[in-house]
Amino acid sequence: MHTSKVYRFQIRSFNLLFKKVLTYSFLNEMFCFDRLLYDLTRLYNRGIDIDMDDGIEIEQASLEDVELILQLQMRAYLSEAEIYNDYSIPPLIQSFNEIKQEFSQQVFLKAIQKGKDAKDDINIIGSVRGYHDKGTAFIGRLIVKPESQNKGIGGRLMHAIERRYESADRYELFTGHKSARNLHLYQKLGYHEFKRVTVNDWLTMVFLEKYNNKNNQEQQK
Repeated sequence: MHTSKVYRFQIRSFNLLFKKVLTYSFLNEMFCFDRLLYDLTRLYNRGIDIDMDDGIEIEQASLEDVELILQLQMRAYLSEAEIYNDYSIPPLIQSFNEIKQEFSQQVFLKAIQKGKDAKDDINIIGSVRGYHDKGTAFIGRLIVKPESQNKGIGGRLMHAIERRYESADRYELFTGHKSARNLHLYQKLGYHEFKRVTVNDWLTMVFLEKYNNKNNQEQQK
């Protein structure tokens, strides 16, 4: 075979091999991407929010978690009690039987922190609960472990509970009028005040709501 023909043949063979390698790599990457998308969709459908950077997952709590959530609730609401100088607020005096009763009537979500080692304990660092009634999802007791606050966990819990009740027309919650951080978070998430209720001389409850525009748009289609 002539040298030039051999050279052209080698070039064509190399190009063909290169295309095969590129095609294989592309298909392999697409498979990996599809697999990742599939896994994330499964987690979403199960109500699990996952952040791959910090190892925090949000999922539905079980009855076995209730005692730990109650203990976390006591710690998280101490700062609220200090604001109003009132240590008899409902979250601090709720009994184990009372929260178990709530658990049977509401959806409880938990934020868990997984250790780097598989043998490490899984810690509950946040929680929120809610229920749906006549088109409104009522959200309450958003709590985050004091050492884990200001890291976006509260916002992620809120997004997760809203997704759980994505068929609701609106969301409603309340907090104290002096709870500046709570009010800031809820307003940042799109909630607007619609009424105030005076509880006593030092506490006024601020009720906030947010309409589910996504659900309303789907109903209009």
